[in-house]
Amino acid sequence: MPDIHLRFGKEALICTADLTEGYRRHGAQTEKDEILTNLLEPDTVEQMLRLEMLGGTHVLIAPSRACTPARLRASGIAVDTRDYLTGLVHLCQGLTPQHLLLEVGPCGLPLDPSSRASLLENKQEYTQVARVCSDLAIDGIFLSGFTSLDDLRCALMGVRAVYDGVIIASVVVDDKGSLLGRPCESLEDACLLMAEYEAHVAACVCACPPSAAEKLITRARSCIDLPLMLELHIPSPDPSLLRHQRAEAHLSPDALMDALPRLYKAGAQFFRVGGDCRSAHTGALCAGALVIP
Repeated sequence: MPDIHLRFGKEALICTADLTEGYRRHGAQTEKDEILTNLLEPDTVEQMLRLEMLGGTHVLIAPSRACTPARLRASGIAVDTRDYLTGLVHLCQGLTPQHLLLEVGPCGLPLDPSSRASLLENKQEYTQVARVCSDLAIDGIFLSGFTSLDDLRCALMGVRAVYDGVIIASVVVDDKGSLLGRPCESLEDACLLMAEYEAHVAACVCACPPSAAEKLITRARSCIDLPLMLELHIPSPDPSLLRHQRAEAHLSPDALMDALPRLYKAGAQFFRVGGDCRSAHTGALCAGALVIP
């Protein structure tokens, strides 16, 4: 498996989508259901990932977001983090991806930034996952879905304590560039934190048209010199707009394909979709990457 860092700063790289809605379409309604699907229905997961890769996806992101010990315990499923991740990596390797990342989401534990014990408890969650990842044949760890700088700092510190591989860190922002639900914490603050704790790629998730996302990428580029990743969250269709398709034109695969060269020119190198997306959206990103000069 090639080292992904050798491609930093070069061509556009398309990642497999966030499969949350894909799990919903297969009947999984909760995070526990998603974990059970990964454990008991690997054929279903393989089918979803295979569809994501049909268009020529460069990076397979394993659907392992809820892999910290705390989140697995909260699900009520008696599974060890090592066994859980080892099984998912084996499944993903069977698809022979160019690159493979393991997704790690927020651990979900309460966090009191003023409490040393609380900070240590949170950091240890990510350290345990990173120790497992050090023994797996992956290209890196993808820290995703963070909406708090304190949570992100714990994750970066916990992973970096034992893991020397590639780290991609992602925050969820609104169309104004504030972390979701935290207007006092900005995308720029998050990017600087990622650089401080030696993340290799800075990423953001946003539910906005590509034109607004382009401005966010420009803002991120202005404060750090790291490769950037953009995940566009596709909202569910609004029934009241079904007769006005142009109102949601920016959500269509064709529009995403057209927008990708502009987003790449603005400074993003990695691209992904989430939310109410289909494999056609990922395929459109792959097609858009082919026409970049």
